[in-house]
Amino acid sequence: MKILIYITLFISYPVLSNDQNLITKGEVNFGFAKDSGNIERQELKYGLELTNKLGRNISIITLDSNISEKKDDRYKDEFELSLLDIYNFDNKFSGIYGKITYYENPIIGYEQQLRFGVGYLNYWFQSGKNKYFKTRIGAQTRFSDYTTGDNDRRDYALVGYRAGFPLMTNISLKTELNYEVNILDSHDYKVDGYIKSIFYVNKIFDVNILYKVNYSNEPVPGKKSTDTSLTTNLVYKF
Repeated sequence: MKILIYITLFISYPVLSNDQNLITKGEVNFGFAKDSGNIERQELKYGLELTNKLGRNISIITLDSNISEKKDDRYKDEFELSLLDIYNFDNKFSGIYGKITYYENPIIGYEQQLRFGVGYLNYWFQSGKNKYFKTRIGAQTRFSDYTTGDNDRRDYALVGYRAGFPLMTNISLKTELNYEVNILDSHDYKVDGYIKSIFYVNKIFDVNILYKVNYSNEPVPGKKSTDTSLTTNLVYKF
């Protein structure tokens, strides 16, 4: 319910605001992925990202999901919907964020999960859109319903970085790495990251190749620790 309220406010934000500096943009992506880990499969992925920028405040809604079949079996889709709100300080090199995420992935053991996170961002370097290095430090609370029938709440501390570097005029490389550890149990930690090559076709379309890795030191019972995917995406920007 809270997520639906935030989405409603996000969508109505341009209408409610009289600020002429409001910038709204978005992108839709479709891709083909090869997954390995808890399941070996090929799948179609799709996603949506909407961004509102008003002064120092940036709000981003992201949706990621997939459709997959193996032989005659259709798997329940992985689904992730998040709202990220960032407020940048006067110095333009730092800011704070809050993030809410709803997540489903029965393949790795989650019937559903709700995450609430806050943290601090530092922009160590940025030159244009595609050349940057950023770090974050924060905390996140997760409420999880597992495929085992159990449910719980866990609190994590997290650190991470995001970087981008243009290789050629129309090609960039982007990467991200995150480390999360349970505040009460240091053996319960997770590492995830990606590396992405982006080919800028024109002002409307991009093509990217994305390799993602997710590792959990204490996965859901009966599940593997590591999952990877290699995806080729076509991105439409608006």
